[in-house]
Amino acid sequence: MMQEMILLGAGASVKAGVPDSYAMTRVIATRFANNHLSDHAHLIKFVIGGLLFQKGIRNEDPFGGVDVEELFNAVMLLADRSKLEAAPFIGSWHDMVDQFDRIAPGFYGSDRLNRAIYDSVAKEVIGALSQSPPSFADDKIDKALVAAVLKTVEDKLKGRSTHYLSSDSSVGRAVGGYLRELTAKWVKMLKSARPSSSEFGRELRKVLSETDTPGEGQVYRSVSEEMIRMLKDIVWIETAGSADYLKPMMTPLQSQSSLVIATLNYDNSVELAAESMGWSCDTGIDRWSTTARFDTDGDGLHLLKLHGSIDWALADDIPNQTMPHQVIRKKEGAAVKDDSYQPAVVFGQKNKLTADGPFLDLLQAFRHALHQADRLTVIGYSFRDEHINGYISQWMNADANRRLRIIDPGFGQNAVDYARALRAHCSERLDEIAEKAETALPQAFGA
Repeated sequence: MMQEMILLGAGASVKAGVPDSYAMTRVIATRFANNHLSDHAHLIKFVIGGLLFQKGIRNEDPFGGVDVEELFNAVMLLADRSKLEAAPFIGSWHDMVDQFDRIAPGFYGSDRLNRAIYDSVAKEVIGALSQSPPSFADDKIDKALVAAVLKTVEDKLKGRSTHYLSSDSSVGRAVGGYLRELTAKWVKMLKSARPSSSEFGRELRKVLSETDTPGEGQVYRSVSEEMIRMLKDIVWIETAGSADYLKPMMTPLQSQSSLVIATLNYDNSVELAAESMGWSCDTGIDRWSTTARFDTDGDGLHLLKLHGSIDWALADDIPNQTMPHQVIRKKEGAAVKDDSYQPAVVFGQKNKLTADGPFLDLLQAFRHALHQADRLTVIGYSFRDEHINGYISQWMNADANRRLRIIDPGFGQNAVDYARALRAHCSERLDEIAEKAETALPQAFGA
């Protein structure tokens, strides 16, 4: 009996409502524009334009669009451009590269500065006024006032005097009390008031906007992080039944004790399809958080999410007696859309071998599972991942009886070098079904 293994690419999830890698670029660019992130939207358009220009230089079809991983990779490269080994040999970048990467304080930052200035000035004024205003020497005020009046009267009456100001009421006490009350009101007002949107605030924002500073890649990194956060809304499937077309993939479990499905996607389509059939889908991520290993030798359905999952959050675990290490905290339900976490995914084409998280261990598990299989069915994969391609080559070279089944309506025209090599050197061992997943899966596995 032939042992089956399955590998899913982006094309396998399109029927479930997840955009493919080219359509996802358009979705992300539109979201930046619609979310009023005008500066970031302009940056994304600039990078996409540069990648399309490069396609023209290489005599590729510029109307085919831009792969979202190429876009993300370009943004991250620009973020780290000063760290590149080739940086000392690059005289200058396009003027817009540095222009986008400048930090201008926003309204929120200027308002905080405005408030800080107000609080500082108010503190100095309150300190000068003091919590207990000094005595106004009301008796001296009274005596001085009496003396002034007496002197005036004496001048007028030539020595005749009067004591009409000698009453029980004290002008000094009244003046002092009034000033104390007025000072207390000033202090209270200074403490509780907030700086208004005054001319000073407007001028402050104007000055700050003219004093932006180099971002040193910070703006590009901010854009890349926002792109990953957008994936939560783009790839997470919530509609029941959206992934039912994948059910035929589970058919091998009727004849073999275990089935390993590896996916390069971040969505939950396989989990939904398995759940609708009553199958338990083991991603192994809980076990990895404890043992740092993935085990696909047991019975049942094993799912290797090679590039991570949108509902995984990478966290640091600091145990009492062992070295600190990283674990995955799985998000459930509505928590998947929470903006407070960054999904543990590998995005872009240059960081597939990151040491952070479970990704190296996932690749090792993929290689181990692949060498237990006699046939690999590849669905909607463009053969752009060099590491996956390398493992497929090793697997095919190790046994001439192993077969590769490819489900993809565009494989015959795939211009990627590895796809060309498969057609040229392994045509006798290829089973090609040039149909979309929803049409080909019943044909390949049975209804």
